[in-house]
Amino acid sequence: MSKILFLTPEFPPSKLTGAIRPAKFAKYLSRFGWDVTVLTFDHKDDAHQGLLKDLTDVRIEKCGIPKKIIVNDLGVAYLFQAFKQAVKLTKEEKPDYILVSMPTFMNSLLALYLNKKFGTKYLLDYRDLWVADPYPVRGIKSKVFRLLSKVIEPFVLKSAFLSYYVSQEMLNDQLIQYPFLHNKNTLVISTGYDPEDIADIQPSLEPNGYISHIGNADIDMNLDDFVNLVKNKQVQSLLLEKKLKFLFVGRKNKFMQDALDSSLLRFFEFKDYIPHKEALQLMADSSGLLILGSDSGQRLNRKVFEYTALNNNVFYLGNIESPTAKIVRKCGGSFSNVTNLTAYFIDYLQHLSTNPVSRNSGYTKPELVRKLIEKLSK
Repeated sequence: MSKILFLTPEFPPSKLTGAIRPAKFAKYLSRFGWDVTVLTFDHKDDAHQGLLKDLTDVRIEKCGIPKKIIVNDLGVAYLFQAFKQAVKLTKEEKPDYILVSMPTFMNSLLALYLNKKFGTKYLLDYRDLWVADPYPVRGIKSKVFRLLSKVIEPFVLKSAFLSYYVSQEMLNDQLIQYPFLHNKNTLVISTGYDPEDIADIQPSLEPNGYISHIGNADIDMNLDDFVNLVKNKQVQSLLLEKKLKFLFVGRKNKFMQDALDSSLLRFFEFKDYIPHKEALQLMADSSGLLILGSDSGQRLNRKVFEYTALNNNVFYLGNIESPTAKIVRKCGGSFSNVTNLTAYFIDYLQHLSTNPVSRNSGYTKPELVRKLIEKLSK
């Protein structure tokens, strides 16, 4: 039996979206016979409590993090809090691999230390890029973080046994940033969806009249282009004719609300966070689903997999060469950049379908975890 130790700051029951990917990897590695141990920190919320029911065979250890000397998402204090436990777990469990959820340089430094001390191979699972991340650098904390990253990231990458990325575009950008990776183990393992999560999700007979955007709104999204789209009189006429509204669900909807003037509010509703299962049902029941992307050709919106598995009517606004757009295109959804946005969206509204969904294959969590296992067994 192979053993693996996860070092991940985000893990259920945390409400953070980044908690889902490591949880699903832990679930299916355990299902496939691996001995999985997780070291995370003690989250004070329980939004993703339901994800823990599939992790009964996974050992989960937690450490507290004093809210002091915050650098990076974890803080300097985390390194000292987690160090002792990580060393203890490595001695006890003798894992074959350590998996680090990236980008968090505290955990990567910890994995590097354990590699030098015990010879344990470590894997870097990139949900987002680090130095090459397209997000703009804002504020002193972000600038310090980016400067430290430029020193630490190549250091930890060179000693990693494997680094893998959620899209080919992300890997390509990383290869440009670090040409030495051409001679290292790299892999693309996308995000996907868990078929068990949606197995009992059935859409209502009548769509609910919402074009839903489910998940946090990010600051780099094409909000202005979308708002200008809704201002179009023909778009407004179609929304009224078809009795449609936009529903934004998530904790960061203030970006969207601040971008709207009062005349547009009648076309919108907003909800705070809802549990994952409720979000999945909403995806299936919605008349359409909206993804607001960015101009980045690298960004992968993680909701696209569940969206395309549960609803035929997905509209993506963003870079049409991004991995998100490619998946929407492959699964028969609608997509557009700003060049011909109004015409594309009007066509989308006019042709909303009620046909049964043909759930996308090739993007399920079990398939993706098998891909990782196959790579490690070579």
